[in-house]
Amino acid sequence: MRYVSQLDYPDYPYPTRTDSPEDRFGHVSTVSTSGCGLCCAVMMADRLIPDCTFDIPDAVELAVGSGANHGPGTDMVVMYKPLCERLGLKGQVSNDVESVSMCLRTGGCVIANVSVRDGYDAVFTKGAHYIVVLSETGDGRFSILDPSMFRKGKMDAALAAGKVEIKGKIVICSRQVLDDDATGMFPHKYFLFWRA
Repeated sequence: MRYVSQLDYPDYPYPTRTDSPEDRFGHVSTVSTSGCGLCCAVMMADRLIPDCTFDIPDAVELAVGSGANHGPGTDMVVMYKPLCERLGLKGQVSNDVESVSMCLRTGGCVIANVSVRDGYDAVFTKGAHYIVVLSETGDGRFSILDPSMFRKGKMDAALAAGKVEIKGKIVICSRQVLDDDATGMFPHKYFLFWRA
């Protein structure tokens, strides 16, 4: 399974916030600052498609071409259908954590949209973020790839609180931790993908 860190792309341009041209950040944003969704798309594609060649340049092109870059980062609601078409996958949007388990049990892969909210400190982000849910463990927890996992100190509090376990590049957490993180500022939590 390929791991893609957005931190490896500090100089790769990814123009965002195109609906707000006066917002200077969008003109200088990069995959490192705003491309977690792109990295997740690449990791999801690698998980589902043997010999996949879809990579960061392809993801940037697809996001810009579909208009998924109009806000900060990537709008997966806009991008998931073009992503499915490009890769020959089936896709579905869900807000039910049980659908994540179902997708994984049927050979799929999930991109989860996690964020903070009033009164809740998210495990995977201090704002808004995408992560990839790869599989479910025998004890019902989720194995996750987080494209910014190696940001210094990111997982320290969650590790100390026993909310996550880390095995190499895989973060393991309970379904409750994932669903709590996904219950935030966005109306869509989970983007489910399968081979067609």
